[in-house]
This record gives sequence, structure tokens and C-alpha cells, in this order.
Amino acid sequence: MSGTTTITVTPANLIASQYVPNSQTTMFTSGSGSNGTVFKKVTFTNVTASPVTVSVNRVPFAGTAATSNLVMDAVTIPPVGQTYIANELNGVTLGLGDFLSMVASAANAVVVTASGYTF
Repeated sequence: MSGTTTITVTPANLIASQYVPNSQTTMFTSGSGSNGTVFKKVTFTNVTASPVTVSVNRVPFAGTAATSNLVMDAVTIPPVGQTYIANELNGVTLGLGDFLSMVASAANAVVVTASGYTF
């Protein structure tokens, strides 16, 4: 068939385990070599003895984190090794240059990991 476009979808570890900083920080940018990214599973694990909140923004290319692009707003991650599976982020799609920005209420408290697909 003429005019058919083939898109390759590749499973990917999008965010390797790392702490969510306590200041707004870009944690993943949909980069070159792909047309976009789809998040399938994002987890947050609290490694401290106190509850910690996490917020996530889906920011368009050349944009900034703002209330208008919040996808997860101050969700409390329970203490002592509890893991929160962020269903709010399942299926979030980023175009080329779009990014996820995150902030936690405490430094070195919550570890994020994410997997999904690039296309």
C-alpha cells in the first residue's frame, strides 16, 4: 500500500531509579531519535520514616512547569519503603521535546522509576 507509514514502538526504561529533588526538576525529556514517548508504569518509593508528597508536570516543548500542566498534584507517598504506582501517569504521552518535571516535599526521600515506550 502506498502512503503507509511504519512506526517502530520500542519498550524502554525511561527513568532509571533516582531521587525526586525537592525543587522543580526536569526528570525526563522526550528526545531525539524518537517521535515521542508513552509512559506505562511510574513508581515512587519513599525511603524515609515520614510521608512525602510528590508533584509531576507534563510540560510542552519550551514550556515551564505550571499549575496548568500538573498531572499529579502533591500526592502523598507513604513512609518506610512503601511504593506508590502512579496510575495518573499511565498512558501520558510526550511529543518530541516535551518533558516531565517533578518535585518532592523532601530531598533524598522518594525514588522514582519509569518504564514505557518510545516511538
